[in-house]
Amino acid sequence: MHKKLILTTTLLMSVFPLFSQEVQRITFVDVGPTGSQRINRTVNAIFAGWLQMEMRQEGNLRAVYMSMRLVDGEWTDWELYERRPMQGTLSWQFDALRREYATLPNAGAVMSIPGGFTILRMMAIPTGQTIPFWWGTSGNSFYVFHRLYMVVP
Repeated sequence: MHKKLILTTTLLMSVFPLFSQEVQRITFVDVGPTGSQRINRTVNAIFAGWLQMEMRQEGNLRAVYMSMRLVDGEWTDWELYERRPMQGTLSWQFDALRREYATLPNAGAVMSIPGGFTILRMMAIPTGQTIPFWWGTSGNSFYVFHRLYMVVP
């Protein structure tokens, strides 16, 4: 499933009309894959779309599902991104995310995808919300909202 999401992103980015978007200079805090870094980075980027992640507990595992929407596109179907052993509770993870966002609201993650593209993912507040994450109506999962940017030279 993870490969399918990356492949979809790569194909869509390859036909993404770069010339129709304005290049922005974005400064973000790179926290690294373990969350231990705190390096300010500035990149040139083009807004590419949005990403939603759903975190839910499935037995003793934390499952992460993703759906994305590129500019002028529609939301993709929810895809399983990863399953890992659960560390703590969902409530604990939600509270940790809230504390991290309060400390570093401009944190971002840069990831390389096949095709030579680099994507910047940053949390963003969707319309009608006050923070970029919220509990699902069932209370068994929570959602995180991101903006996606394609990094350009």
